[in-house]
Amino acid sequence: MIDRTKPPVPKNEINYSPPGFTETKLKNGVPVFYTEKNSLPIVQINVIVNTGSASDPANKQGLTNLLAVTIDEGANGFSSLEIDNKLEALGTLFSISVEPENTFFTMMTLKKNLEKSLEILSWILQKPNFTEEDFIREKNRILDEVKRLKDSPAFIADYFLTKNLFKGTPFAYLNLGASETLKNISLSDIKNHFEKYFSSKNLSVVAVGNLTEEEFSAAMNKHFTEFNADYKSVPFKASLQNRKRHFHLVNKPGAAQSEIRIANLSTGRHSPDFFGKKLANSILGGQFSSRLNHNLREEKGITYGVSTFFKYTKEFGSFNASTAVDSANTILAVKEFYKEFDLIRQEISDEEIAFSKSYARKLFPLQFASYSKIATNNTNLVVFDLRKDFYKTYIEELEAVTKDEILRSAQTNILPDSQQVVIVGDVNSFIDELTEFAGEDTISRYELEEITI
Repeated sequence: MIDRTKPPVPKNEINYSPPGFTETKLKNGVPVFYTEKNSLPIVQINVIVNTGSASDPANKQGLTNLLAVTIDEGANGFSSLEIDNKLEALGTLFSISVEPENTFFTMMTLKKNLEKSLEILSWILQKPNFTEEDFIREKNRILDEVKRLKDSPAFIADYFLTKNLFKGTPFAYLNLGASETLKNISLSDIKNHFEKYFSSKNLSVVAVGNLTEEEFSAAMNKHFTEFNADYKSVPFKASLQNRKRHFHLVNKPGAAQSEIRIANLSTGRHSPDFFGKKLANSILGGQFSSRLNHNLREEKGITYGVSTFFKYTKEFGSFNASTAVDSANTILAVKEFYKEFDLIRQEISDEEIAFSKSYARKLFPLQFASYSKIATNNTNLVVFDLRKDFYKTYIEELEAVTKDEILRSAQTNILPDSQQVVIVGDVNSFIDELTEFAGEDTISRYELEEITI
């Protein structure tokens, strides 16, 4: 008999092995990473194209995104409405997203409707209509969206941080593009970009489904036969270095709150200190009971939430911190950020390490709780070219990280003197206090109307 008056005692050990995958190739050479999962009669498919906004020419930023929003506006002679109706009738979910280095086509369908859904996906990926009418409509829609985003302080903060952190590289651009560069893009540019990058050598497929790998590959081979190009993208290489700490202030007069973003370059995704970074970040601001959340939310009561995280491209890494506070507490928040940045580089308790490891260990199985989550994790393996057994040894490697390694990771990757700081808000309400804290020579000020996107 279970005594329900007593809560269950948590166990430190979690015996969980993440699902594996088989790696094969279609007849046209496209690699397939497949996981068989039979709990539900569905199939999740992620098609990864090795091109993103970083591939856009400097004078045509937004080209890849414009291609992505146009490619499903009609295919194989069918209109966008007809394709949407077909997918809806099948109960199939479909989406497209663009990142700096990749474009993702994501589809979830019922097993019984896999053949019909794959056929539609093959039309989109191999036979898009690319009509002038669709192109102009989508281009104008994005131009309107870019204008609208300027009214979002959170977006401006994120945009300005990326622009200054990755200055001089394609990663400083918006995926959406900019008003001036979008105007330079023609339908011919879209078609040429498609012909170049949508190649059997430039695609990968990650799938999770309620059928065997042989059955899935047979269905894929039936429909994905018409990729003609053989271009393969080359990962972007650049020499990026951190610069001295600088505050970039964007003035929004009368703003009730300030959006604060802080970042510096860090070691990359393949660095040996990956798990050390993960644990240091968890302690600092990567989970609800973190130091920063306790400080700014629970003790000071000046924000609903604060987060820190490491973000990666194939070549670079960056440490990031983010929050929003009311204008009166802007500089208090900045000061507390830097107090916590300094402290995490000096001392971490055994209790904090034990809790963060336990948190990560218990959260780990949830990362594989659904078809889409399994596909997302396996997609990360492909995108970042990680070891195939990365998730198999994940907990073991996490547990092996020592206190000294966590401290060293914090000291190497959280760099208070080398950060780019963006604050979007009513600058006049906090400029004097910030100048006293940081020094006038570390501050640049911009008016919101001066910002061009």
